[in-house]
Amino acid sequence: MTSEKQLHEPEHAVKPCVDDHCEGSEGGEGLTASGSFIRLAPLHVPWERRKQTLAVFLVLALALTCVIVLLGTLFVPLMWPVIALYYVLILYVDTAPTSGGRKINCVRSWSFWRHYADYFPARLHKTADVPADGQYIFAVHPHGIVSAGIWANILLQGRETFDKLFAGVDVRAATLPMNFKIPLWREFVLSLGLIDSSRASISSALSQRKSVLIVPGGAKEALYARPNADYYLTLKHRKGFVRLAMIHGCSLVPMFSFGENEIYGQAANPSGSTLRSVQDWLYKHVGVAFPVLRGRGIFNYDVGLLPYRQEINTVVGAPIPLEKTPNPSTKQIDAAHQRYVDALKELYETHKAAYGNEHRKLIIM
Repeated sequence: MTSEKQLHEPEHAVKPCVDDHCEGSEGGEGLTASGSFIRLAPLHVPWERRKQTLAVFLVLALALTCVIVLLGTLFVPLMWPVIALYYVLILYVDTAPTSGGRKINCVRSWSFWRHYADYFPARLHKTADVPADGQYIFAVHPHGIVSAGIWANILLQGRETFDKLFAGVDVRAATLPMNFKIPLWREFVLSLGLIDSSRASISSALSQRKSVLIVPGGAKEALYARPNADYYLTLKHRKGFVRLAMIHGCSLVPMFSFGENEIYGQAANPSGSTLRSVQDWLYKHVGVAFPVLRGRGIFNYDVGLLPYRQEINTVVGAPIPLEKTPNPSTKQIDAAHQRYVDALKELYETHKAAYGNEHRKLIIM
């Protein structure tokens, strides 16, 4: 019988390929032919690639800067009244995150954001009609570390954008509530069409005839994201989104992002290990997963917080219509959930070979 540790530690984890090179291909374990542990990026890189790196860096830098500035103001007594007033406003006056959001299309459609999608590159693929007069809950798998496929193709409007392929479908993407507690970052993510991931918030958006995009696996699924490993989806007991779809009469639309788990490496954290115990404790008490990740830098390929350049292909499946049921029973929810799981598996099996995933299993947890 396979142990829990064996399940989450594949025998051969191939390091992801980045920037026309493949980690470990020269010398092994990140060593280059010259014996260096860190491979520096060449000075003469096409300007187009520089813009791609800049676009990804800007999003990451904005998030980190906003957090650092917020923490810094806590040590400046003169700023305390300002911070207190700000939180009164966002908690009791501006309820946009829980009342349908505040999407600003000119921010989302800024032409520079296409470089974000081209960095990986990330592409969106339509496999069936999704009528504009319908209402949907789009469910994306896997979560990965940062759900870059969602950022590239839906939030920041890359090339094969959601708005182009599914014209007329007004969608809001649900994210962790903590994103709306950080000054400036809150306004940025609101402008992209993000809303609070609470049940009440999603219900509010659906009540306004908007469609909603969710990641059922949640942040905890990030702890299973590893390059060249099987896909572990936290889905078996995640049925709340199915219940909401039935209450509002929405269709469920499965989506799968091939390559999402390739853009970062992650330290081994098998069940029972000290690292995993700490991560599980943090997730339970803070609500956020903290994977120990490995990325690349701006000027090197081996150390940093930027994701690797790995192709991400997000495939959108066919809508699964559900009859509107104001008070669905457990049996009805279970049946609808099984329909969704079956459709997701079929979507994965149909397209896995096209994106180099034929050797990887889809495991529902």
